[in-house]
Amino acid sequence: MRIGVNARLLVSQRMEGIPRYIYETTRCMAERHPEDTFYLFLDRHVSPFPALPSNVRRVIVPWHARHPLI
Repeated sequence: MRIGVNARLLVSQRMEGIPRYIYETTRCMAERHPEDTFYLFLDRHVSPFPALPSNVRRVIVPWHARHPLI
């Protein structure tokens, strides 16, 4: 199965609240379901990116989700 995750909040070094929840739930699901592929959709490059299992892929979308019209 292919699973998409809106991960645009995973852009800061401090992971608290919603970013921490997104990270932990994605990490746990990916570890428990190695047969599935998880796609993290981001609107910018994040460096360094937190460690995740090998079945998690990052996808950088070409538009910024923080635009006021979106």
